[in-house]
Amino acid sequence: MDLELKNYSSLKAMADWIELSTAINGQVTKAQIDHFLVNNDYPDDNSEGYINSIWRELRIRNDRYNGVNPMIIDSISVEPNINWRSYPEYILMLILSMEGNGWETQNTGVLFERICKEALEEYIGGQARVVGFPNKVSVEDICKEIEEEFIQELPARYKDRKLDVVGWKKLDSRNNKLLILMQCAAGDNWKAKTTELQPEVWRDYIRFGCTPTRAFGFAHCIDDDLFFETGKEGGIIFDRIRLYRYMTSRNVITDNTLRGEILEWCDNRLPLLKAS
Repeated sequence: MDLELKNYSSLKAMADWIELSTAINGQVTKAQIDHFLVNNDYPDDNSEGYINSIWRELRIRNDRYNGVNPMIIDSISVEPNINWRSYPEYILMLILSMEGNGWETQNTGVLFERICKEALEEYIGGQARVVGFPNKVSVEDICKEIEEEFIQELPARYKDRKLDVVGWKKLDSRNNKLLILMQCAAGDNWKAKTTELQPEVWRDYIRFGCTPTRAFGFAHCIDDDLFFETGKEGGIIFDRIRLYRYMTSRNVITDNTLRGEILEWCDNRLPLLKAS
């Protein structure tokens, strides 16, 4: 339990912290959490009820991760079920959920977009490409890749118009196909970004064969009611649970340097989270 926790009164933050501590350091027990809360003057007398609520949250998450479940949970402890170095994107997303994207912001954001791209490809069984700033991808380049008709370039001041990843799945040689436009939010301000990407605006730049679908990727786990509302605003939701699930189910990561770069990121970032 040597990882710093800034907000022990938040059940979501506590669950993230336990997930990360388990993955990095091994078993975490209820007794350890109770000891931590006592040492940090937890104000509620019902710490047992609070800890049980955290365990319920962890069970829900672990069941939804599905496939390669990252944890083994019983009534008194949580243990790792994976070697995190095989799935370092799990650690990156946990850190983003706990800390936000305040360290090597641009590089971290691009890594997260590349994770979203891989997950989107696995989901649709098609192709995807990262196109968001600072990638120097023109609208004409996007059109050539997705085989849709080019109209015009974006004005320079709009950079990428909030489009970070585009995914597509062809039916045949004609240009009517599944198209997904995706925005990715690596930081804590993701709630403010759910409506920023406007697919209809892109009709001024690309003549789509059919209306594209919107998607939104972020690193947090959220309650079902907020998940539902986020989906109404952002389209198809790729939260940490879905991103993890689709990444771990991939037989081949098409971005063949991605996991190595994420491992390097984790090895540099984790020491900065150590409690003093």
